[in-house]
Amino acid sequence: MLALALIASCQWFGSQPTCNTTIDWVNFLQVGSVQYVAGPASHAAAITESELGPELARVKFKVDGNVCDPNYHVKDGDAAFLEPGTSAACDRIAQGIKSGKLTAGETAKLENQQKGINQQVAADRKANGGKLTTAEKKQVNHEQNQASKNIHHKKHNEATQSSAKKP
Repeated sequence: MLALALIASCQWFGSQPTCNTTIDWVNFLQVGSVQYVAGPASHAAAITESELGPELARVKFKVDGNVCDPNYHVKDGDAAFLEPGTSAACDRIAQGIKSGKLTAGETAKLENQQKGINQQVAADRKANGGKLTTAEKKQVNHEQNQASKNIHHKKHNEATQSSAKKP
């Protein structure tokens, strides 16, 4: 009887894990110690192939459908919904730096804004067992939309790297 109970609690080698927990993942990509969180696709500005910078990282592990533990700590290369091997290119901030449209000060402000959003998402998820409430998701979407507008504004204002260097 004990052997039957032990066998029933085990899963066969190579079989998919059985999840009794549903985790509502935020669309993220972890690169080193930085977690990038995507805003809503319906409001995101489309980025063309020519606007992408060099490869930033490759996804190593897709957590959606593979992680059942709400206390899972994301690791470098983890992504919510991207398949392993997916290339992650540098974003619009990096493109603005490369093109000279963003000054060092503008870049720092934009990156700090994104870092603040990412830290708030991490804190909210930690406080809620790995999930975001509906209100928190709405707030993150609002903040990401604001960040996107800020990137656009700073890339298209009069300040450039060359004008910032002038006395």
